[in-house]
Amino acid sequence: MPPAMAILQLNSGLPPAAEAPVPLSLDSDLAVILAALLCALICVVGLALVARCAWLRRLAAGPPPVPPIKGLNKKALRALPKVSYGAEAAAGGLLLECPICLAEFVKGDDIRLRSAGMGFT
Repeated sequence: MPPAMAILQLNSGLPPAAEAPVPLSLDSDLAVILAALLCALICVVGLALVARCAWLRRLAAGPPPVPPIKGLNKKALRALPKVSYGAEAAAGGLLLECPICLAEFVKGDDIRLRSAGMGFT
């Protein structure tokens, strides 16, 4: 190149041509790790939303219905033997208090007892 052209190129006011940027090379292992972390994050957020939805639905439904307590039917209750509580009953090994309400028996109380094979005597 003649010297005059070199001087023109230096004094033209244009910046020197920049080198082309080098593309960043992304390691394939790093890409797989980032993709797996993103998938895990999406799964955790999805599961949290499903759990929250199920919890809110359960709260909106209210408490589960409680079945009524029925106890013995009248026929079975009448079939139990009835004894009048007294001093001889206490001496005979009968209970001294009600096993349900824990109140002590008094002389003259009517007590229903289960048969000897079922528990109380």
